[in-house]
Amino acid sequence: MIGTHFFSPANVMRLLEIVRGKKSSKEVVATCMQLSRKLGKIGVLVGNCRGFVGNRMFGPYRREAQFLVEEGADVEAVDKALFDFGNAMGPLATGDLAGLDVGWRIRQEYSTWKNPESASPLPKTVFANWGATARKR
Repeated sequence: MIGTHFFSPANVMRLLEIVRGKKSSKEVVATCMQLSRKLGKIGVLVGNCRGFVGNRMFGPYRREAQFLVEEGADVEAVDKALFDFGNAMGPLATGDLAGLDVGWRIRQEYSTWKNPESASPLPKTVFANWGATARKR
């Protein structure tokens, strides 16, 4: 058994997380690594855990970007700074393209609101009304 997780948005991001299980064979892992290259992706071998490697790295970028916006920074300027640094796109644009509802649902599941120092209140404010609408669906 093995899993593949395309980092979102998959048409832009080059990361392909290859999620090995306890019994994944070396041959299956090697095949998935070759597949990632054929797809033009960068394959990274990870274990099965919450967030894998991409979201664990992306989370702090997104959080700090949200703090910058709260402090008055322009959204486009924040995204441009990380794009100029070498990212395929900025964290705020990434969230917008990937689907802001995905982040909202993750935050609800893991209750990131409990520690105000670790999570920006900006998304909570933005999605206060959206969340009520989503629960009705």
